[in-house]
Amino acid sequence: MAPTLPPAEPEPRSEQEVLARFQERRQAIAALAGRLGELEAEAAEHALVEKALAPMEAGRRCYRMVGDVLVERTVGEVLPAVRRNREGLEGVVGALSRQLEERQRELSAFAARYKISVGAGGGGAPAPPPPPPPSAAAAGKGPAGVLAGA
Repeated sequence: MAPTLPPAEPEPRSEQEVLARFQERRQAIAALAGRLGELEAEAAEHALVEKALAPMEAGRRCYRMVGDVLVERTVGEVLPAVRRNREGLEGVVGALSRQLEERQRELSAFAARYKISVGAGGGGAPAPPPPPPPSAAAAGKGPAGVLAGA
């Protein structure tokens, strides 16, 4: 059975209200997809840092950004924290992915219920593309936020 509208949401009274709700849902999906992209990029950065630190000696000095403060630590202290953060990010990415899929199913059900069709040239304004992740430029530059010294 197809998902239905949430029970707390009253029926739209006009075509304009139906379209407005449809656009709101599309914008919410686009925002969620943008946030998901940011978190995926951050998890990828953590994986790069983990990969760079893994072969290093545990006693080797490194520097890590914590908020706006650069702190000196050892690889042995930083590597487990980076792993935990990456694993946590991957968990959040998974949860957001499931939430995004559910919202997309709800949008499809809403569109089918009110016979809204979105084609290549009609049916309303297309959803804006998600913004590029702010860390996308840094992702190609290697491990960000950690500097290992000799």
